[in-house]
Amino acid sequence: MLRPLPLIAILVGLAATPALARENCELNDNRPGLKIEFGFSIGGKPGGDSFDPEIAKIELRKRGVDARSVSMASDGCVEAFVQYPDGSWHSDYYDPDTWRRVD
Repeated sequence: MLRPLPLIAILVGLAATPALARENCELNDNRPGLKIEFGFSIGGKPGGDSFDPEIAKIELRKRGVDARSVSMASDGCVEAFVQYPDGSWHSDYYDPDTWRRVD
């Protein structure tokens, strides 16, 4: 016979597990298809961090997104602080490879 207390504890634990709010941008390398990359850098940042907020703003602006500020989120997405038409401000997330908005 199953004891109800351990079963309740398991169910509460599963219910408390947060759902992923958006897709993880670092998973792009697992997408099917051919991906070719090449590059050259002299005097880059230590650790190979190639994220440049100004370049990210330019890329977003090309796509009609006028971000006040941008940063790299911990999951590899670009976080952009954007003003909506109603005047409210929101953080929107974009895939740095495709510049597609992710939810």
